Amino acid sequence: MNPSRIVPVVGLLWAAACVTDSTYKQEVKKADALSSQNATYEKLNTQLEAEVKANHSAPETPSPSRPTTPRRGEPRTAGSRS
Repeated sequence: MNPSRIVPVVGLLWAAACVTDSTYKQEVKKADALSSQNATYEKLNTQLEAEVKANHSAPETPSPSRPTTPRRGEPRTAGSRS
């Protein structure tokens, strides 16, 4: 290929790949913000996993509950209200 044709093509490709300084800085700010959010979410996820694990390993204790009416079709028991 003729060098006089290559130079303009390379110049156009180089110019198309360039971004302005302000655009670059905006993208860096976005990336920093997303990185910070990701770190926060990873920390919260770790805390939540620990809470879930603790809840699953703890023995279930019955919570004090009030008598409820049975659902439709369920038989009434001695403890249920009429």
